[in-house]
Amino acid sequence: MSALELGDPPRVAAPRPQPRRRRIFGGAGRQAGLTPYLLLLPTGLVLAAIIGYPLVQLVIMSLEKSGTSSQFTGTPFVGFAEYGKVFGDSVFWSSVERTIIFAGANVILSILFGLGIALLLNRVSRTVKLIMTVVFMFVWSVPTTVSTELFRWLFDAQYGVVDYVLSQLGMTSYAQHDWFADPNQGLQVSSFIVIWGAIPFLAVTLSAGLAQIPKELLEAARVDGASAWQAFRSVVYPFLKPLLIIVTTLSVIWDTGVFNQIYILRQTHPEPGYYTLGIYSYVKAFATIYGSDNFSYGAAMAIIMVLLMAVFMIGYIRQLLRIGSES
Repeated sequence: MSALELGDPPRVAAPRPQPRRRRIFGGAGRQAGLTPYLLLLPTGLVLAAIIGYPLVQLVIMSLEKSGTSSQFTGTPFVGFAEYGKVFGDSVFWSSVERTIIFAGANVILSILFGLGIALLLNRVSRTVKLIMTVVFMFVWSVPTTVSTELFRWLFDAQYGVVDYVLSQLGMTSYAQHDWFADPNQGLQVSSFIVIWGAIPFLAVTLSAGLAQIPKELLEAARVDGASAWQAFRSVVYPFLKPLLIIVTTLSVIWDTGVFNQIYILRQTHPEPGYYTLGIYSYVKAFATIYGSDNFSYGAAMAIIMVLLMAVFMIGYIRQLLRIGSES
């Protein structure tokens, strides 16, 4: 006989407890919700002072006719006239093309080398990995001025080690070879410096990302007969993709703004064949030996560079938000 026939009331399922809505900043009450804002306020003020104020002044300078002579004649407002000059400058567009090629090659090569070294670091013992990480950190801490001077000596035409080694290997045409006479070769030397300085950060960062991949997935891939490339494409890359996007975006931003590795390499007198956006902006703004000395023109170019970098920053921030929401 059923429970309904005996007159027992039907059983009603207990309602599920509603999940508590998480507060964005945690804590209870309005005072706890304002605490993060109050803690971030000093940092925000410092950033506004050291970043926001110079950026505003740069915008103002780009809208005025400013130079050394303006100290005596004043700075008349010219609006977007300097921007029009920039977009009509053929040297500017050649600098844009050179910057894209230079930065693109540096990013691709540095990511490939950094990822390759990171994969090798995960195959050695913990002691060797620790030693290599410490060495990488020392390399990454070397200032660009020091590393650039070192590479300039290595590729020196008279006393350079590179020319000597190549000539001893039978390449006699490279004896006392001037690597900087041709801007293309000179920019290749600059790329060596940029890549050499970027590999430590990329290798250590990607190695840390590889350490988070569950070993069970890699072992399962080997059991299924997957090759090394198939295991990387199906297991390693999906886990490493968010981190690769972040380091690639950062590398694009850093390599687009390269300055010391070219300016110091050419002993503060870069030829037009070495002009990237950063170099050309500086030359037009401050290098009086070129007959430029136009602060407004250089400021307009700098603002254009900032806008170009903002495109990559938007992608970088979106990726950070996506990773945060997935985690």
